[in-house]
Amino acid sequence: MKRLGEPKHFESSDITLRILSRRMALRLGPDGHGVNSSLGMALPGGEQGLGSLAYIYFHRIQKLARLVERHTRTEEVILGHAVAHEIGHLLLNTPMHSAAGIMHVPWEGTDLARALEGGLVFTPAEAAQMQANLRAPARGSEEARVTRVNPLSGASQ
Repeated sequence: MKRLGEPKHFESSDITLRILSRRMALRLGPDGHGVNSSLGMALPGGEQGLGSLAYIYFHRIQKLARLVERHTRTEEVILGHAVAHEIGHLLLNTPMHSAAGIMHVPWEGTDLARALEGGLVFTPAEAAQMQANLRAPARGSEEARVTRVNPLSGASQ
C-alpha cells in the first residue's frame, strides 16, 4: 500500500527524512511531543540491512536554538547537525550513541558551540563504518549484509 508522501519507486538504498512540525510529531505518539528532548528519531534496519526512515522534530530544533542563540544561523546549524545525526543512525545501522562527536547525546553547550564552529563531526570509526555499510550489497540481495568495522584498526570484520 502506497502511503501519502512515499516515493513512487522506493529502493532499499533510499533514505526518507521527514521534518515534522509539533502537530505532526504528536501523531507519532509520546516521543514526538515532549516526553524526552530528542531532536529526532531514526529507524535502523538491524540485521535486515540499512534503515531508510528518519524523523526530525522541528519544534525542538527551534526551542533549542532559542535557548542557545549565539549566532544568526543557530537554528540552521542545529537542524543540519540533527539531520546528519539521524541519517548517521541509518547508515551506521544502529540506535546506539557514541561518547563523542555528532553521534553523542545529549548535545550540551560545548557540543553546540562545536557545531556552530563546524567541529561536531562523525568519529573516524563511525565514518569507516558508514562507508563499509554503504559498500555492502543492497538489502534483499543474496549477498546482503551489514559489515562491522573494528574501531581500533578500521578493518572490516
